Amino acid sequence: MIWAVFSFLAAYGAPFGTYGFSFNRRLLYWSLVVVISSLLARCFSRLASRLVRRFWQADGIVVLLMSVFFTPILQGLNLWLLPRGAPSVEMFLHLMTLVALISLGVVMTRRVIPALLLGGEHAAAPAPQPALLELPEPDLVKERLPDPAPPVEENPLPPRLMRRLSEGFHGPILRLCSEDHFVEVVSATNRERLRMRLADAIDEMDTVAGHSVHRSHWVTREAIEGVEREGARIFLRLSNGDRVPVSRTYKPKLEAAGIL
Repeated sequence: MIWAVFSFLAAYGAPFGTYGFSFNRRLLYWSLVVVISSLLARCFSRLASRLVRRFWQADGIVVLLMSVFFTPILQGLNLWLLPRGAPSVEMFLHLMTLVALISLGVVMTRRVIPALLLGGEHAAAPAPQPALLELPEPDLVKERLPDPAPPVEENPLPPRLMRRLSEGFHGPILRLCSEDHFVEVVSATNRERLRMRLADAIDEMDTVAGHSVHRSHWVTREAIEGVEREGARIFLRLSNGDRVPVSRTYKPKLEAAGIL
């Protein structure tokens, strides 16, 4: 629905000199631009979140990848639907600059503008540490977890799953993720893949308190630092900066546990 609205508005407004073409051609052109760029940005955002932990580094990677990979696609769409002469290096560089600036504007709007608009009375106060920043954004509402329950006595024995990991793996284990026939074991500083089922890996984490939050994800209770919402989607924010999706199937159990 959002894609359709943006496509129609762009076709109607005819920005960047597209007014010289028919409305139907503009609508097809902008529909392809909006859909393709949105899909690429989503894929690049997920890739960047796996490569780096700081959001500004991830945003920089997204802008770079959009400039490199979307610009040739945009030039092809221009030559197909909005022909204005033979392609040239100058035209390509101009399009790449536009793609980079628009991509940068989108990520800045997502990260900076909501904080400035909603900062209000907090603007004059000293800047808080990132871990304590609780400024809700329109598309991303961050929540503080309730006060934790009284600590229980920890089991000194490491989970059996640690025996499968290499000597260079440094715990504690924060989460497990199922990928095809492998399970990715994640700590604060290490990631290692094991060929096994997620259910078996969870069974070997029996000395550590944790929760299944998705059919492909399991997290330890101690690793959870907060909850993030993007519309109807819910994510758990972990101590290493990872964001783990919560499915509707496991939401009631997490609510009962006081996490959501």
